[in-house]
Amino acid sequence: MARHLMLNSEILPADKPCLFANNRGLKYGDAFSILLRGNSSKVFLFEQNFDFFIEYMRKSKMQVPVLFEKSIFATDIELLLQKNRIYQGFKAEVTVFRNASETKLSDDNTVSVLITVEKNETEWFKLNNKGLKIDVADWFYIPDFICKNSAYPVFSEEFLLKSNLNFSEADQWLLIDEKQIILRTTDAVLFCTKGKSIYIPKNILPNYYNVFVNFALLTLQELGYQVYKADITRADLIEFDELFLIDPVNGIRWCLAYKGKRYFHKTSDILLDAINKLLQNNQDE
Repeated sequence: MARHLMLNSEILPADKPCLFANNRGLKYGDAFSILLRGNSSKVFLFEQNFDFFIEYMRKSKMQVPVLFEKSIFATDIELLLQKNRIYQGFKAEVTVFRNASETKLSDDNTVSVLITVEKNETEWFKLNNKGLKIDVADWFYIPDFICKNSAYPVFSEEFLLKSNLNFSEADQWLLIDEKQIILRTTDAVLFCTKGKSIYIPKNILPNYYNVFVNFALLTLQELGYQVYKADITRADLIEFDELFLIDPVNGIRWCLAYKGKRYFHKTSDILLDAINKLLQNNQDE
């Protein structure tokens, strides 16, 4: 963990308390977090990610801070990275939470912005050497009202899943809704390949995956793939040629096996190479 974090543009020691006991994000889940990746003090897909911050704050009826501007946000991340002496690859987590109130349903929509950073060993995305073994967490589902509203549960999936996960059986668990439709893992979106067709779940939760996922989908289309959103079930998984997971920090992770089915990593290799080249061009601009 880096030695310093930033709260509302103020750099603070990471090993000292920085939140009050009545923090709404802690007590009620009245917050959202977005993971970012970058290098040389520049966030990948910065413009798209910043626009998403604004969009999601407004959607959540949060008041966008006066000083939460694109240039200031970029400078804040750069200053925090410099303070932590991180000069190459990095990952960052930005958490926005509604400020404290006396009641559970607050009329105060002002927010605070917390930024943490960590050093990343590689500057660009790299495919995992060992393929992931995946399975479906059929003893756990995300309720329909959360799916429909793209809401964040008060308790995270990690909290609810932890006592049941068995990582000797799978490296990653796919989460489902009430109708047994696959949504994602706890930290990534599932991509399925059949020939030159790509299938992803219709409902991607939470929405903060959208920036990087949309970037990957556009890249696939430029590479000549047809993209479809579909209701994917466990029975469908064995019909695909390739499965891989996408998220903004790890990039692409290919899946080796589901049950007795084995997969390769042809499309994920091609996509990863194209994504890295596009990001390199963007960073050089």
